[in-house]
Amino acid sequence: MPQRFRIIVHGRLSERFATRFVGLDREGGGRDTVLVGDFRDPTQLEELLGRIADCGLVVAHVEEVRRP
Repeated sequence: MPQRFRIIVHGRLSERFATRFVGLDREGGGRDTVLVGDFRDPTQLEELLGRIADCGLVVAHVEEVRRP
């Protein structure tokens, strides 16, 4: 069963960067951007974090979203 994660990235993502994160829900809030999505395994999450770093963005926080 996939795990759901919320990743908070410092700054607001432009539309240009948003295309790198297709399949994730994107929420803007204040100065940060929140990406939320389901991941089948830890490798998939690590790949996303690598793409974020490749864009020069800074991850502020990663948390698992518990399902009821």
